[in-house]
Amino acid sequence: MALQLDRKTYRLRLPYRPLLAPGQNQRFQLALIAPKASRHPLRVIMDTSDGRRGAAARLELLYFVPKALHTALRWFSAGHADAVSRAPKAR
Repeated sequence: MALQLDRKTYRLRLPYRPLLAPGQNQRFQLALIAPKASRHPLRVIMDTSDGRRGAAARLELLYFVPKALHTALRWFSAGHADAVSRAPKAR
């Protein structure tokens, strides 16, 4: 899921709908990305199938992208990726 940099208040809906029996639980993982290092205050809210709503305490996510990786991603997204495929192979 991509985090937005230019928005203050928005929602991201997760397509997570496991079928669980009463008393059962299941873990899940969520991959978050952002175009650059940034700060994201957030809150997780869950709606249950019986209409109840559960909310976690507010969280502060500090997303870090190393400068070298950020530069490389900008370079690739600018259309230079095909230059790598044309480069001579190392022996």
